[in-house]
Amino acid sequence: MLDDSHLKPMNDSSVIPSISRYVCQAIFSTYQNHPEWLNEKYRNQPWDSHRFQEKFRSKLVEEFSKTEDKDKLIVKAIKIFNTFLLPDFYVSSNFTEVMENLRQITQTETVVSSNQVDGLKPTSNLLKVTPESTASAMAILLLDAENLPLNVETENFLAGCCKYPIRIKIAFANWRSMGKQDTEYHGRSYELIHVPACKDSADIKMATVGASIFLYYPTAKEVLICSSDKALLHLRNTLQAQGLTVYLVRKHSEIITVVNSTTGHTQTHAIKPIPTIDQFINQIKDLIAQEQKNASNQWVTLSRISQLYQAKYKTQIRQVVAGHLPGKKAQDFFMNYPVDFVVHQPAEKSEVYMTLFQPDRLPAVLETQTSIQLTAQVPSQLPSNITSKADLEQALVKIVIALTAKSPGSEVSISNVGSEFHKQYGQPITQVMASLQLGSKLPKFLLSCNSFKLKNVGKQYLVCLSQV
Repeated sequence: MLDDSHLKPMNDSSVIPSISRYVCQAIFSTYQNHPEWLNEKYRNQPWDSHRFQEKFRSKLVEEFSKTEDKDKLIVKAIKIFNTFLLPDFYVSSNFTEVMENLRQITQTETVVSSNQVDGLKPTSNLLKVTPESTASAMAILLLDAENLPLNVETENFLAGCCKYPIRIKIAFANWRSMGKQDTEYHGRSYELIHVPACKDSADIKMATVGASIFLYYPTAKEVLICSSDKALLHLRNTLQAQGLTVYLVRKHSEIITVVNSTTGHTQTHAIKPIPTIDQFINQIKDLIAQEQKNASNQWVTLSRISQLYQAKYKTQIRQVVAGHLPGKKAQDFFMNYPVDFVVHQPAEKSEVYMTLFQPDRLPAVLETQTSIQLTAQVPSQLPSNITSKADLEQALVKIVIALTAKSPGSEVSISNVGSEFHKQYGQPITQVMASLQLGSKLPKFLLSCNSFKLKNVGKQYLVCLSQV
């Protein structure tokens, strides 16, 4: 796509002296201000020598003169920069200024004077381009296929985010290390650009190609930059300066986020559809209930539930949590729903344990038994020192006092109270409440006790003692 070796000479162009001088000044300015951006083998050249600069500029004139079309001069300039400058240059604000200056030099017949190109400052006499017909307007998709692969469904979602149809799709990667993905992308009409196997090479190539989009595709109105590398923000600035609408496409876990950099409007898409919060909670409750039955233990480790969820639903718990609460851990999610789960971690670095705080059905092991049999078994399951509402209230008072010992009178989550009760008495508190015919909702029970005050904060309840 960038090969212009077949082009005929353009010796009569008045633009060539200007662009040759500008490229020379740009490299010289980089040598003065950011020598670390210069390719090491060119750092020891006598750039300060006026004679050397004149000789270098003459070679640039000779090189640019081989180009037939002045609109291809930017491509030639980028190739020259690739020879002399390192990738850090392309992710700097200097690159944005350089591209804007090259654009204005090639779009006007007015020769740019040397004092204009010094310092890489953009000028204001940009050529006004006549708007193309909206019928030919299009969107272009630039993809870093190494860190943000796109399936057909996600690609269709991106097309829906644009005002104009996506007619050009370009994917950048080291295709030798991508298996058969090159065949897949080629089959979906992508232009494939190969890059070396080194850090940021795909992003650097995307920046150089993307910056000259207006030359190759003058009817382009929108560009989607699909990469998780924030360094491409400079490419965004360059394209916006050219009047294009830019969409930044990022991937976090299994969620694709598309941001219109002009309006700030954001849209999201799950690469693999994730369940709603209610569906997710019910899925986890079913897994916990089944594991409690299989292991004959009320407490189940979060790691075990994660394994079961992955096996059954072919996705990871953390991916679902990230889709609803980005940046949060799985245990943080479950702690936000104390009326459904009790979460307990004995020590900071130990396993996280979970149990059902309010089961929505009896354990499967008991489902075949009659209600008379269940009633008969309940009394033998009660802790020996809890046989009434008063006993249960007093037991909970002691637990709250212990949990707030370092700060008497403070509040504590009722999920922690339920967890501590289970730890001390070996049974879920809801099971004991059911045995005493006190209902199944701990918040309602605590409100009925004179010893406690209850507060609803967000989706969790906090409890403290009425009198300390």
